[in-house]
Amino acid sequence: MSCWGTRLIRCPLRPDIVTEPHPLLLPLVEAVFTLGLEPAEDDAFYGEIDGSPALLKLLDADPLAILLGVVVEREAVGEQSVDDLADAFEEMGERATVDVDDGMAWFSFYDLDGWSGDQIGALATHAAEQVRAAGLATGPGCRMCNVEAGQGEEDAVVHYLEGRVARLCPACIRLVVEDRVAAEEHANRAHAGHRLVFPAVVVGCMVAWGVLLYVRLVYASLYPLVDWGLGGVAGGGIGWVAGRNLRGTGLAKMGQVPTAVVATLAVGAGGNLAMFLFALWWNFGVFSFELAFMFLKANFAQFGSDYAFLNLFQAIGFGIGCAIGSERRQVALEL
Repeated sequence: MSCWGTRLIRCPLRPDIVTEPHPLLLPLVEAVFTLGLEPAEDDAFYGEIDGSPALLKLLDADPLAILLGVVVEREAVGEQSVDDLADAFEEMGERATVDVDDGMAWFSFYDLDGWSGDQIGALATHAAEQVRAAGLATGPGCRMCNVEAGQGEEDAVVHYLEGRVARLCPACIRLVVEDRVAAEEHANRAHAGHRLVFPAVVVGCMVAWGVLLYVRLVYASLYPLVDWGLGGVAGGGIGWVAGRNLRGTGLAKMGQVPTAVVATLAVGAGGNLAMFLFALWWNFGVFSFELAFMFLKANFAQFGSDYAFLNLFQAIGFGIGCAIGSERRQVALEL
């Protein structure tokens, strides 16, 4: 679903760029305004409800269904408190479900067709009130340093960060981001072991490329698309191994795409040379770089379209696999 509410709420004074939401969603839009929530992303809004940081998401438009997340104190969560939250909405039956996970109390409300904006807002407020009544509500201060609004030089306010909401002061936000950057640098640091085996991995990938290419040229099936597809899949596996090693050596810092392009060109060139080395050894028992290079130069321009397409799809698979394998490890924000 498109950004039905974000445009409307971001630009309430600009009717020329406002996109009217679907009539079925008007009650939810009214509830968002009533609760004073801010747009977070497509179909999601955040803010404070009954003093608790909360996140409101649209699950479905027809029939109308919403997901409400309220931040809770992790240490206070217990089986009894979760049961109390569920009991508070027992009268709604299957139209309401409650779950508490990773510092959030999640309320799913279904089949809200016919509800007004005030009713939906009251339902969300009631859920936040039940969180407080169960003793799970967070305090009014920063989640990390407990500084309250108006008590310090920098106020603690509710923020939306990477799909989660939390009340944080600017100093703690900077600290959280810095900790995440440091954790990612540690997770993606170069390892001596990867550097040690790097030459072997490069040669191994070239040999695998050459052998795979030779086998597919000599033992080609009657269906070229099958050969191309198998080459792409196998090339992807070889590329993933190369990408993982490149990440471990620290050579993938240029980014996934540049790393994949450079690696594909290098391994592809070496792999074609390796194919002639393998062909000479397999058929004549001769291992000569000089002869293999001569055959490569003499025959490269004469190979038909099959050879070009086999290389192309193998290169595409290798590049994709290398990009996936070289992806930097991501570390979530600790909120």
